[in-house]
Amino acid sequence: MTGYDRTRDTQIRNAAFQWLASQCSIYGEVLPRSLLADGFDLDDQRIRLLGPQGIFKPKAMAVPLSIATVPSGPYGDAFGSDNLLQYEYRGTDPDHRDNRGLRLAMRDRLPLAYFHRILPGKYLAVWPAFVVGDAPERLTFSVDLAAAESNLLAPVEWQAVGSEVRREYAIVEVKRRLHQGEFRERVLRAYRHQCALCRLRHEVLLDAAHIIPDSEPDGAPEVNNGLALCRPAPRRVRPVLCGDSGGLRHTGPARCPPGTRRAHAATLDSGAAQSADHLAAETGGKAGDRFARGEV
Repeated sequence: MTGYDRTRDTQIRNAAFQWLASQCSIYGEVLPRSLLADGFDLDDQRIRLLGPQGIFKPKAMAVPLSIATVPSGPYGDAFGSDNLLQYEYRGTDPDHRDNRGLRLAMRDRLPLAYFHRILPGKYLAVWPAFVVGDAPERLTFSVDLAAAESNLLAPVEWQAVGSEVRREYAIVEVKRRLHQGEFRERVLRAYRHQCALCRLRHEVLLDAAHIIPDSEPDGAPEVNNGLALCRPAPRRVRPVLCGDSGGLRHTGPARCPPGTRRAHAATLDSGAAQSADHLAAETGGKAGDRFARGEV
């Protein structure tokens, strides 16, 4: 394993990260497991990014390309007080080939993709991740995810920020994405993967919006505090009751994808949309309370 082709390894990793970026631009940050397991073609070789085991190495590579966490699985991966992900060995043998592979990735500082399962069949993708520590006595590796979010600010802006502040900001952002990814997937599933207003059923165009903002005490990331809306629409909408029909009408500057704004208007103005009472029932009364106070 120590004699692997470093140039080819770098080429595959770069291609994998570029492919992940392109898929995230289509699906969002949470990707279907089937997509990751199928992968992509590079020079007539199939590069898969996810397998049945948490530590995964495609056939075309000698060193692992990705690691994955399943929260309900047998491994207790978790962030430590140092903001490093404590990633458990495969099994209890430190010399298992997968563990040796991650040790080699640490030695050569090879970037990995990290996949965190949000729901069955749905994984949040974070990259690059680096193995920075090895504790055989605890059967764990330490994985640094801070580099994964280094592109959140422009390079010029980063220059004015200390390294420790950058690291803390990056880790907070990674944790936020883990949290928001699960919220989005659960809300979309509750709304049967369709927009609450226009009934658009294209999942890649949908997002989950908080009814009560998460900055407020009651703004919990729970399904009954969420609405499934078209992605380009504002995070908060201002529906009001219209006449006696019980329909809802946008009074804010909603911007749905081309071709859906008319559908929104027709659906809402015809009274075919959910009534405020029905929407309140779906959201545990949260939406109705906010409507009544004129706050959403």
